[in-house]
Amino acid sequence: MAVSSRWNMDLGLQSGGNLPKGTTGKAFCQHVWKALLAAMRDLGDGYHCVLGVGAQADALDFLGAEVEGDVPGNVSIRSCIQQVEMLNSYADVFVSHAGFNSMQESLMAGVPLIAVPQAMDQPENARKIEVSGWGRAFLEPMTTLTPAALAAAVREVSADASPYLAEVSRVKGQLQGGHQRAADRLLQLAAKPGARL
Repeated sequence: MAVSSRWNMDLGLQSGGNLPKGTTGKAFCQHVWKALLAAMRDLGDGYHCVLGVGAQADALDFLGAEVEGDVPGNVSIRSCIQQVEMLNSYADVFVSHAGFNSMQESLMAGVPLIAVPQAMDQPENARKIEVSGWGRAFLEPMTTLTPAALAAAVREVSADASPYLAEVSRVKGQLQGGHQRAADRLLQLAAKPGARL
């Protein structure tokens, strides 16, 4: 969620009010991860989470010395995850910072989102996710993201009859083959007499 260059940066200054001033990438990520671990403990064995934490040496220092005791059995922690493969093959819900690429990859895989935005384009993308029915959003996550709220959102978004799943499935169908449709349309336009592209 926060690359090395943003780990110690004040993201509050870049968040457009989404994060309080003084919130570093590390503080943001660790707040989200603490809530996620507690939510997964509450959700139980019917749910499994693969948590990508990046390569920062101090990423998990909030867990203390007994890392294994603090991580529920239904959570696997990795420094790196093949996100597209995970979305296409395994995920039922994607808890994401709501960057544009991540949002698009999730939609193309037909996976509903839970958006936990930091800064830049992410708060606006999170609003779009919620308004469009693609998932839920935790705007101002340093105050709104709690373990109970996250667990409830995971249950709601991943439910079999979830309207979020139906909507992202519809969008997935629209996005499939989009590059080929665009290329075909350009070729059609180019074939018209007097066409200038």
